[in-house]
Amino acid sequence: MVRELPDLIDALHPALGEVLDIRINWSAASVTPVLSTMPAILAAKIRRTGPAHRLMSLAGSIAGTRLLVVPAATPAVLANMLLRQAAGRHVHDLESGTSTYEAAERIIAAARAESVAWSG
Repeated sequence: MVRELPDLIDALHPALGEVLDIRINWSAASVTPVLSTMPAILAAKIRRTGPAHRLMSLAGSIAGTRLLVVPAATPAVLANMLLRQAAGRHVHDLESGTSTYEAAERIIAAARAESVAWSG
């Protein structure tokens, strides 16, 4: 994260203005969440310490935003689908019924709910 943070701030600067505050909802001791296409019932049985999703809150001089951090170990197909759905990008009809599509929907819905509940 330390290597990527300056580039993230640069990319968000036009929309947020000067970044004044950054908060994260995890600690160095937190286990990295596993984002996969496993069924929700199985995913719920995995014991976790810390948040289910890593979120960042950035406050700028113009606006603020919350971001879902997609772990590097996330399968590329799922990461791509997460990014497309979160950005409201078009998803082809052939992909809309797949386990990857459904997993991305679940992950985004859970991350949004966690973001609302997060007092960071």
